[in-house]
Amino acid sequence: MKMQVFPFLLAAVVMLADSTDVLPSCRKRVYCNSKLLHLMEINRIYAGPREYINLRMNYDENKTLNDFEKLLNSSNNYLSKGQLIKFANKYFSNDSGVEPWVPPDFNTDPEFLNDIEDETLRDFARSIHNSWPRSGVKVKDDVVQNPDRYSLIPITHGFFVPGEQFQEMYYWDSNWIVKGLLISGMQETAKGVIENLFELVDKLGHVPAANRWYYENISQPPLLTEMVATYYSYTNDTAFLRKNIKYLEKEIDFWLKERSIYIRKDGKNYKVCRYFVPIAHPRPYAYYSDTEVTEDLSEQDGKEFLHSAWSTFESGWDFSSRWFEDPEDTSTATPRTGTRTMYVIPVDLNAIIANALQHIANFYTDLMNTQKAQAYAQSAQRMKATIQSVFWNEEDGIWYDYDLRKNTHRKYFYTSNFAPLWQSAVASDFVKAKGEMIIEYLKDSNALDYAGGVPNSMIDSGEVWDLPNVHPPSVSIMVNALESIGTDEAKNMAFNIAEKYIRACYVSFKKCKYMCHKYNVNRIGECGIGGISPTQVGFGWTSSLALELLMKYNKNINASDFIDQFANTESENFHCESPNNSVGIGFGVINCIITFMISLNNISN
Repeated sequence: MKMQVFPFLLAAVVMLADSTDVLPSCRKRVYCNSKLLHLMEINRIYAGPREYINLRMNYDENKTLNDFEKLLNSSNNYLSKGQLIKFANKYFSNDSGVEPWVPPDFNTDPEFLNDIEDETLRDFARSIHNSWPRSGVKVKDDVVQNPDRYSLIPITHGFFVPGEQFQEMYYWDSNWIVKGLLISGMQETAKGVIENLFELVDKLGHVPAANRWYYENISQPPLLTEMVATYYSYTNDTAFLRKNIKYLEKEIDFWLKERSIYIRKDGKNYKVCRYFVPIAHPRPYAYYSDTEVTEDLSEQDGKEFLHSAWSTFESGWDFSSRWFEDPEDTSTATPRTGTRTMYVIPVDLNAIIANALQHIANFYTDLMNTQKAQAYAQSAQRMKATIQSVFWNEEDGIWYDYDLRKNTHRKYFYTSNFAPLWQSAVASDFVKAKGEMIIEYLKDSNALDYAGGVPNSMIDSGEVWDLPNVHPPSVSIMVNALESIGTDEAKNMAFNIAEKYIRACYVSFKKCKYMCHKYNVNRIGECGIGGISPTQVGFGWTSSLALELLMKYNKNINASDFIDQFANTESENFHCESPNNSVGIGFGVINCIITFMISLNNISN
């Protein structure tokens, strides 16, 4: 990469940033839009892309930036790597702002285990359950007392993190984590996770992708209302609902106002939602790579790439051929530069919005507010009608994403195509009429042919949300979508997909002592290819979905073929990665506490 240390921004990026339609990355300039950030990242002062932006400032932001500006001026706008390191060591501390935390309602012998009939899988579920404290953290008191010194946004309750590089609470991961916590009998902890999200809505007007300031202006699939619906189904806590429904309204209002657009199809206008983040600065958490990509692009292409990079992160599917201008054109060395997320209208996002509107309507019915219940029910019906009119393809018998520029369906297989069923965003009579067509589409796609599960897509682009990878949300979509069709064939398909997922989790856990962020459908139990997500003894959405499926099929699923598959790996070149079992300093103490709790439980039994 050919690049001067200074000036601090590429000319193309500067011109893009001057555009009136773009947002700043965030309000914390030290971590988002500054010469300091640029020089730290371009010179790779830190090994990882998130190390600098997760540091604690030793002084306030104004002093840090002013002193850095003085240093630049005294050095004729050129700083050596040594000078940058010296400045960083003086003005920053290696403190991400979180500390290990054991959920207070964690119980080593939860009741749900008694419902799993297969003894081997019951023991497996127990191991998954007992991993909860390993990834639990809470915000340190210092963050609350000195919030201006951190990129971390303080939240009140404990939460769960993927690993050392990701010590913050991610939005759509939390949907599956909440379900797993509720299955594990940890209602107060699940409630706390949801209340953390309410705090973020109250502070920012929406849920950001995670509680870091550099995620301030981006979100993720808006599943907050579904989390509340899941919690409510377990607790019937109407007081909680009455107190907090305002945050659900505020969150959905953000998407309907800030992420909506009108399109015209077949002579009619429709309001739809999309992932659209108009930021034309490199992403702080991928600063070097974004700057490298835009270096050789034209001004317009650079702007579209940066908009798309931010928007793709908001989608949760970062990255995937799903967002390429031409999904099948992966011939170039960097097909990602062809990503045009803002021109794709995603069927899954609109299904999530429709379901959220329906949930809010149902909540207001329970709260005896007929007027609001009717208003939200009407909005839900309009969105459901839009999903049928805009995204349904009668010829193929499936829903597709919609191409905003070409005014046509993007006719490629992605698990997200089945989201209207997953999110109950389609009328029951429509499902009954079209169910067989949907099943035939799935059969014809050949996506069921892989031993390790249904892949996110059927395009091998090299991106993490494509073949050969499968992520837990994709499994969740497929299983619940097929179950909703209701026929014996569809239910059998759902069970087979769930069984493949449990088998992959079981093999990786037994063979490698960890759970994967995603799995490889070509090699049962091996982690998916690409990305920087760590492995971990208990990985939030992976573990939670495993518990959910073990409970859903607790009387039908057995471990005999899993054990055979585990034995088969002994003769294969099975690859285990180095697991990240910790969340930072002090984790050894947490392990000791967990071991002690389990030993006490064994003694009492």
